Amino acid sequence: MIEAHRLSMAHGATMALTDASLTVAPGEIVALLGPNGAGKTTFLRILATALKPKSGWARICGFDTVKAPILARRHTGYLPEHPPIDPLMAVEDFLRFTAEARGLRGTVLSQRLAWTMERTELTPRRRQRTGELSKGYQQRVGLAQALIHDPDVLILDEPTTGLDPVQIRHVRALITELAAHKAVLFSTHILQEAAALGHRIGIIAGGRIRAVGTREELAAQAGVPAVIHACLEAPAAAVREALAQVPGLCEVEVQETTASTQVHATTDSPSAASQALGRAFRARDLTVTQLAATLPDLETLFFRLTAQNSEEADHA
Repeated sequence: MIEAHRLSMAHGATMALTDASLTVAPGEIVALLGPNGAGKTTFLRILATALKPKSGWARICGFDTVKAPILARRHTGYLPEHPPIDPLMAVEDFLRFTAEARGLRGTVLSQRLAWTMERTELTPRRRQRTGELSKGYQQRVGLAQALIHDPDVLILDEPTTGLDPVQIRHVRALITELAAHKAVLFSTHILQEAAALGHRIGIIAGGRIRAVGTREELAAQAGVPAVIHACLEAPAAAVREALAQVPGLCEVEVQETTASTQVHATTDSPSAASQALGRAFRARDLTVTQLAATLPDLETLFFRLTAQNSEEADHA
């Protein structure tokens, strides 16, 4: 598990991070989304014990990153912004060195080495020097060294940088698979990346984590409602009776045609509202051909939340 509480960090007179708090549970992927210079790398480096915070604290699997950094590192796989490679070492030799530095020996080392190279698609390049690899393959080596010791926590700084679309899909699938038993925190400035991988998304800008949650939770925090659409083979009067029993709906529109009745509404709680609508329609034996909730897109939420929090800071 990853725990960060009110972390702050300054580079000279510049505050790179201010009161940043976040938790990541085992089995969860959290995407830290923000523009370049937002504080993502500083936050991850503190969690990886590469930096000591000015204030606040962080724990990895219960171990304080300042008071017990060695113990925290044993549970952590860290891919920094620039992959840590030795350009003169062959891929397999470098990963073997990394595994031995992590304390792996004998059969366990051989098994982890083979598994890691296979899953990061490095086996065909095993005898090639890392300095001769393309940027994409160097990124894979960086990911492999983070995985070699089978850590409980993965901290990945923009893990798909330099990869082509096929490689990106493969790495996303691997991260999703690994997250079944690990806590995964990764940073990105790409909206699609955060949406594709993150169970929750932390939005960071100006060194502050502005909001954390699922897209539905972010929409509620931003005050941007979701849109619910339903289509039923039922008279409009019966549909309106059902709608009257469902709380939390706003801007409700009911349109009847010769073939169906269409419903459009907004809500701050799309999951709960959709379930309540389904129950209300079933209770009246109304035939539903479509019932869907559309959340606001992540780009809208990102700009709304960062602007909203900036305004609050200015008035504080």
